[in-house]
Amino acid sequence: MCATQSSDFDSEEIEQIFNLFDVNESGSIDVSLLGTVMRQIGLNPTESKLKKLTKSAESNQINFSTFLKIVEDERCEQAPLTEDSIRETLEVFDKDQIGSIMPNDLKYILTTFGEPFSQDEVNEFFSAINHYSEDQGIDYGELAKILTKPNQ
Repeated sequence: MCATQSSDFDSEEIEQIFNLFDVNESGSIDVSLLGTVMRQIGLNPTESKLKKLTKSAESNQINFSTFLKIVEDERCEQAPLTEDSIRETLEVFDKDQIGSIMPNDLKYILTTFGEPFSQDEVNEFFSAINHYSEDQGIDYGELAKILTKPNQ
């Protein structure tokens, strides 16, 4: 198993969650549920990754051992986000080195790099971080704290 883990669940807990989605108790889940189940255990596969995984599935079903292998592989691929890594990334876009990033710059980042956000996702993101100023920007140190804060 990979040393970098983005989820605190052990294989027994993962199996319990998997079984919640195995509605007909066949020992497998429909491939369309793969992303949902992965997110339930704290992973965040991209849509392109999910498409790739579902295309490589031999049938429309994924059994638990295959699912567990997918989870272990995904844990190894996903580096955990830390306050420092977020702050360092956003610092590149801080032209004046004042500790903040302008909302338009952040919107550009969210819609251009990685798996681009839709306009609805951008709106939802900005609603969630509602304490910023269009003129003074977003304190990316505070943003990093918000983004790495465990879900309550």
